[in-house]
Amino acid sequence: AGVAGIFCTGMYDYDANFVYAPLQDAQRLLNLGSNVTGIEVFVRDDIPLGQTRRLLMDVVGAQAWVFDWFQANAGFFSAILAQTNVMFLVLTMIVLVAAFNIVSSLVMLVRTKTADIAILRTMGASRGTIMRIFLLDGLAIGGVGTIFGVVLGLAFARNIEAIRQWLQRTFDIVLFDETLYLLAEMPSRIEWGEVAVIAGMALIFALFASLYPALRAARLDPVEGLRRE
Repeated sequence: AGVAGIFCTGMYDYDANFVYAPLQDAQRLLNLGSNVTGIEVFVRDDIPLGQTRRLLMDVVGAQAWVFDWFQANAGFFSAILAQTNVMFLVLTMIVLVAAFNIVSSLVMLVRTKTADIAILRTMGASRGTIMRIFLLDGLAIGGVGTIFGVVLGLAFARNIEAIRQWLQRTFDIVLFDETLYLLAEMPSRIEWGEVAVIAGMALIFALFASLYPALRAARLDPVEGLRRE
């Protein structure tokens, strides 16, 4: 018997440790006789793994250990879940920092536009009108930032593997080590629902960040504002 070919799944753990061979040749090579060390069962995607595992356990009883692919790779999936949670926390902190930047920018705008606000109030503009102006300013800042962020994020997500390879070649470094992450390349899949949620959260943060400066501008006394000028 000889090597007929080499397969590549893109998952390092499988590519480095799995060999497909005729059953009789594998039994002879491992001195198993007519025995086997395991039987792999494939099920359709619409069949629950837990239900299938319980049925198999009822059939084999205590003579065998039945586990599904999720249990076999529990450590890997736990690491992915932890990284996902950490990434969500980091992104939330970034959005909060951006919200504080909006607050500081609008507060400075209120201070520099004190006379203009006072003039608008003396001309009959209501506090609600002044508040809406600064709320719209905050939403405009947040909206522009969100649009640019979504566009750049989608561009990076679609080309993340090419970017990784370019960084490795340019700086002679190893990013996303396949021996650690068990994948030959950095995977990327755009979840449009999550993109919409993140964009919506950014706009909501921008709106709430605009409330304090808008309220401050609306409560400005026109007489005091003109006196300062």
